[in-house]
Amino acid sequence: MNIQDSQERMLVAGGLFVLAGSLGALGAVLSAMAIDHMAFAANLCGPLAGHCLVCFAAAGTVAASFAAGIAAVSLFRPARRVKVPGVKVRSA
Repeated sequence: MNIQDSQERMLVAGGLFVLAGSLGALGAVLSAMAIDHMAFAANLCGPLAGHCLVCFAAAGTVAASFAAGIAAVSLFRPARRVKVPGVKVRSA
């Protein structure tokens, strides 16, 4: 996807920041649930018995939050201009 307009870039980056915040909050809740789950069901889920879907969901959500945040930060940077050989660009 090639986004050239700065307003569109800011809109998409803002949406990604909102998504990252939402996923971060969900990841925090799921992490707390996973910690409680491991404490109460240590024989089924935990460091000695392997992890279950609750643990993987928490880890996946936190990872997705970081990925959305990194994508948003990369969109806030100004777009790079690519020089094409043989093409002259007029100054504005």
